[in-house]
Amino acid sequence: PISKTSEDGLGKVRDLIKTMIGKMEKASTEDASTKSFCDEHVTKHTTDRDAFKAKVEIFSSEIDSKNATLRQTEKEVAELYQDVSELTEELDEATKLRSEEKTA
Repeated sequence: PISKTSEDGLGKVRDLIKTMIGKMEKASTEDASTKSFCDEHVTKHTTDRDAFKAKVEIFSSEIDSKNATLRQTEKEVAELYQDVSELTEELDEATKLRSEEKTA
């Protein structure tokens, strides 16, 4: 026969184990909830990062294209300045020749 003291001791142990199991189940649920929250946010932020990365690549490509256009335009402007300079010299020479012809 089991004594009353022994039953009370086992009952207390059972209650303690049930309490511990309850706490562990609660912690497990909280961990699962936290993991779900983290997974959701990691996925969202990864998607956002990838979208921003794609935009950066597009903008970088546009910048490279604009820089190439700028270099080409600067080259054309330099050539036009050279042409203007040459035409100015030719005009000065023609004006000088006409002046000499008028005085001759």
